[in-house]
Amino acid sequence: MNQTQENGTFVFEEVAVYTAMCDLRTLLTGPLIEAPELLESLSLAADVLQGYLDNGGFNRVRPDRVRPFRITQIQRDAIQITRTPVGVKTLANRVTAVLPYDMQRVGYTNISRWLEYIGALEIREQEDGSRKRLPTALGEELGIRILERTGPEGKYQKNGYDEHAQQFIIDNLESIMNYTGKAGSRESEDPAEKTEATQP
Repeated sequence: MNQTQENGTFVFEEVAVYTAMCDLRTLLTGPLIEAPELLESLSLAADVLQGYLDNGGFNRVRPDRVRPFRITQIQRDAIQITRTPVGVKTLANRVTAVLPYDMQRVGYTNISRWLEYIGALEIREQEDGSRKRLPTALGEELGIRILERTGPEGKYQKNGYDEHAQQFIIDNLESIMNYTGKAGSRESEDPAEKTEATQP
């Protein structure tokens, strides 16, 4: 397909998009492809190209996550787990990455609030008056560690979730979402949660 790049954005020739859409429609009505999942994907691709032509380009719209949370075992197994500890936001993003685009996502606040609920995290006031959500003895037993890091403003602490903590959270996603409901669909203004959200 002929394309050019303007200011970092790909621009496709309309005739090329139209031709590709027609070719996909032809494949859908022909005898070459029989697998239902492939037919569905080709149909979606053709609809996307049709939308491109109708709208004069792609319009990116943030999806409404209206479907209640539900995860299959296949999706759960696809969530990345690493030996290197990660922050809660990274873990939440990994969960969201395997879910359908319109399903209620698992926010980092959902995870943090549930961990606080079960006694694995607690909010502690710091010397500078800030509030941070830090692991308890139970949290440390589950694999949540306070890590020392150095940033542009000097040294700081962050929670790191090792592979055991990551697996524990993944295994308990239903409990997390049942407890927090839709509260985590928008990240809280709680300073402790804002601090935790800055963790990579």
